[in-house]
Amino acid sequence: MTSLVEVGVDIIEIDRIEKAVQRRRFLERIYTEAEIAYSQSKAKPSQHLAGFFAAKEAVIKCLGRMVPWHDIEVCHNDAGKPFVILRRRALELARGGRVSISISHCRSCAVAVAVLETAAGRENTSTQIESNGATDAGVGEIGELI
Repeated sequence: MTSLVEVGVDIIEIDRIEKAVQRRRFLERIYTEAEIAYSQSKAKPSQHLAGFFAAKEAVIKCLGRMVPWHDIEVCHNDAGKPFVILRRRALELARGGRVSISISHCRSCAVAVAVLETAAGRENTSTQIESNGATDAGVGEIGELI
């Protein structure tokens, strides 16, 4: 059985997220309660929030369309490996595919990669949409929210 793969990558400056999350509206619009609680349990919450933001953006790029931020939730397994839970519109756009993510950060930036693997015949339309620039739809969002 042939599978199709979509890849999304995003990088964000941690200090941009650190400034943005000072406004409760931004925090609640982008992150789920579980993501906020997880990050607040860490020594550097903004580093984790930036990683979550980058992961959500990377998943959006795989899906090929903007979805509500809460439709993508970043979680961690017992070993600390991140994974995503897709809901509502994000789940529909994934078309039964499997999304894997990886998040990394240094002092100044967080980066995430997302891979969406779908069975042939269930392809995502992001290849067509990318040529129209739709995969960058979420990127402008941070500028508007900060």
